[in-house]
Formats: sequence, C-alpha cells, structure tokens
Amino acid sequence: MASKQITKTWWGEKWLDALKGVYYTNRIGRGKTYANTGRVYDILIKDNLALAKVKGNYRNYYNVSVEFKLFTQKEKNIIIKTIYENPQIQSALLNHKLPSQLYSLLLEEGVNVFPTSHESLDTNCNCPDYTTICKHIAGLVYMIALEIDKDPFLIFKLQGLDLLDCLNLEVEKNTVKDISEIFTNTDTPKDEDLDFSKISNLHSEIFQLLDDNPVFYKKDFKAILDNIYRSMPRYAKKHCENYTRQGYNHYGGYTKLDFKYSQFTGQEDEYIGWLEEIFQKRWSMPNQWETFKLNINNNYQISSIKTGAKTPFNSNKSKSTLFGFYTELSESNITTFNYDIQFLNLIYQFTLELIKKHAIVPELFKSGKNYHIRWVPAVFDKNISNVINVLTDFCPENLITFKNNELSRKDQIIVAVSLFVQGFFERYLKYGTAQSIKRNYTEDVFKLFFCYPQKFKNEITTPEAINQWLSKFQINSRDYDLYLLIEESHNGFNIDIKVNDEMESINEVIETTSDTLLKTNLLKDLPHK
Repeated sequence: MASKQITKTWWGEKWLDALKGVYYTNRIGRGKTYANTGRVYDILIKDNLALAKVKGNYRNYYNVSVEFKLFTQKEKNIIIKTIYENPQIQSALLNHKLPSQLYSLLLEEGVNVFPTSHESLDTNCNCPDYTTICKHIAGLVYMIALEIDKDPFLIFKLQGLDLLDCLNLEVEKNTVKDISEIFTNTDTPKDEDLDFSKISNLHSEIFQLLDDNPVFYKKDFKAILDNIYRSMPRYAKKHCENYTRQGYNHYGGYTKLDFKYSQFTGQEDEYIGWLEEIFQKRWSMPNQWETFKLNINNNYQISSIKTGAKTPFNSNKSKSTLFGFYTELSESNITTFNYDIQFLNLIYQFTLELIKKHAIVPELFKSGKNYHIRWVPAVFDKNISNVINVLTDFCPENLITFKNNELSRKDQIIVAVSLFVQGFFERYLKYGTAQSIKRNYTEDVFKLFFCYPQKFKNEITTPEAINQWLSKFQINSRDYDLYLLIEESHNGFNIDIKVNDEMESINEVIETTSDTLLKTNLLKDLPHK
C-alpha cells in the first residue's frame, strides 16, 4: 500500500525531493511517521532558523534545529531582476501565489532556491544518533514541508529574502487582523432603499473565489464548505423563517419555565394571545424592557445584555440564546417592543435572508493567542453593501459596544449579523447537517470555522494559510474600471484588458504610471497562471 502523501503543493513536494537528493531518501523518510503522528511540536520559525521539540523513545523530547544558508547578494539581485522582468510573476506574487515558473527561470540564471548540498543546511539534534539527518531532524524537515505547503514564500524567507518586500510597491500584507482592527467608530452612510429582496444568491460567486483543496485541511475543505452552504438555507427556511408557536412554542429551549402551563381551554380566537402570553412570561416580559444593549468582550463573546430588568439573559448570554429569542419574537407584534429590540429584529431578518442567499462569508481574526472566525455579510456585493449603508442610518446609538467602547454603526450591524449566524450554527450543526459533515466536528479547523476559537500552537502557518484562502472576500474598492476587449483578426482573435473609459492597455498603464498604488492594484488584476 502506498504511504500517505504528506505534501499538497508543488513547492512542498519539491522541498522534500531536494532534501532526499541531498540526504538520501531513506534518511528523510524516517521522519514521516514523526510528522504524521504529532511528535514534532512547539515549532518556531524565525528568520533563517527553524526550531522544534520532538518526542523521543528514551527522553520526553529532543531539541532540534535546522538553520538555512542565506542567499548571497548576487543571488538576491538575480531573483529581484527576474521578478521585475516578468509582470505575470509580479501579478501572482501580489495575489500571494508563487508560480513554479519562477523556480525554472531562476534555475536558468544559476540560482537554485532548494538545498543542493550538505552545506545548504546546518542541522542539530541533542539525541545520541550522530548521523547528519536523524529521525528527529527528519521529522522537523517534514513539518517544514507542511509549512511551505501553506506558505511557499517561506522557501525564500528562510534564506533571507521576503519576495513581497523586494517588489518595492505599496503591497498590502495579508496578515491576520487583530480583534481591535475589525472595529471602527466612524460611519459614511449612503442614501439607498432598504430592500432585502434585492439580495442575490451568491453561491456561485463565493465559490468561484475560493481555491480547491486548500492546504490547511487534510480533506477538501472547499467541498465541505460547499455542502454546508447548500444545506443551511433549507434549515433556515424550515426551522427559523417558518417557525410558528402553534407548531412548537419555543425555539431551542434556552430558558427554564418557573411556572406550569395548563392546557389551553379558551376560545379559538384567544389561542394566539395565549401563546403570546407564554412567550412573554418565558422571557420575563420583554415588551416592558427599557432597552436592549449588547457588549462584546475581547473573546468576541457577549459579556452583557442590558435590558433594564431581570431577564434570562442575566444568566445565559450565549449567541444561541440570543438567536432563540429573536426566532420566537418573530411571532409577536414587533411594534410593542422598544426600538433596540425592533432594530435587532430587522438585523435578524436580514441575517436569515443572507443565509438563504448564501451571502455570508467567514472572516479570520485573532485575539491574544486565539484565532477566531466570524461570519459576516458578503459586502463585496453591491446590493448587500447598500442594505448595510441604509441600516446605519437607523441603528440606535451604542446598540453594540466592544469592551464598553463605541463602535461605528456599520460595525454594529456586522457584529449583530455575525452573532446571529453563530447562534444559528449551534442548532443547525446539531440537527441540520449530514453524517458525512459531522465526521469533521472534532477537527480543529472545522471547529474554528463553526464552533470555537483555536490556538494552532503546533501549526504556525495554518492561520496564515486560512487567511490567504479567504483573502479574496476582502476586495478593496478600485478607482478604475477594467474592460475585456476582444477584436477579430485574420488569425483569429486578439484579447486585451483596457483601463477606464480611455481604454488604455493595462500593460501600458503598468509601465508608464508613477502611481505605485495604481500599479500594484493593476498588477494584482493582471491575469496569471
């Protein structure tokens, strides 16, 4: 039976092939079991040095290091010159992709970016095996291959060259945002009509943006995500949008009853009012609450819900409880509640529409050592962006705060959507997914996307790989338009990309513009393999 393939990309496989050539296949192969069974941990990569601990048979662990030889200045100059002479490679780099073509071009210039001899790496392990590559070092070598899979740029960084820095352009580094960076405190509202029906089904647009078989998951996470996207709307329609108290008088059972209900004995036309009375008593008379303000803490959890009264939220502030309350509230006359509740009910309805139209996307951020994913509206869609802009005009002051600090109204709306989506996930994942999806529930990456924050202590580039995979959702606004021009010729067709109404060729603008930001963005938009 063939052994398990550990690498998923050309660069990761090439790295292992190069090491096998230098240190012989059987030596490198000894480390695969160590890498596959989690025996290599506490990995640290800094500059040109990789460090790790590896569990041993006779000691708790061995200290292992691999130090890379740095590029010479001549080699750096060749690499930079090769990149500058090839706009397609520049475009790929700006989109955080590393084409294998760069390796071939550099090899023609006499630069091999992979180890070619024993002198290319300085390895060390404090185990009693004095071979150049012991099984503990080989384990770290395989783990480096996994990190290169997630971030091929690491091949160059480990040898002293950051490819994006050397472009000398206004490059936006694709780093994971800190929790403080996902919030703002100013708004720029626009006057547009509020109409949820204009929200388009974005399934195809979203999945066209995502690469197949991403490197951070052992199976094809895109396929798993696609399955979930397709089934969420069915569950949302059946159990949330079509929820009725007459069918089931509470959603999720998030509150305990402190009194007994008798069977309904009134007149038929009194039944709806009786169900409303049950709802009001279960939630401690929400039609009498003075306000409904939420505060978010540094862990992106609801730390308080202020209502001006003693309510079930005093003891249970979970996102699922919030979602359950608003699902049950949908049967009430919303005008009898305070404006905070009314507005959040509007956001709840907006969220259901986003779920039904596959119009939510995951956003990665970190808080301390924890990485989080929140699900937010697909704001790259103009109709969704317009709806949010209108909602900012109606958002109550300080409806949602972050660590008791003011947020922009737009951020409050996005936070509210993300809280409702997460509340929806709790019951959807329990009752709405197929068994084939539930098999992934114990995986850290799956839990990050749908359940809980994660640390990824021993997979240092996993968050960056996830962030890169999701980066196409964060589309920056452009101050220009692009047009695909197809002209018929005697040989067939000529295809060119033109910029703005002046219809200048994109390559001409790149070569002549003095605006480095414009040049960077155009290079990003340039087609590349």
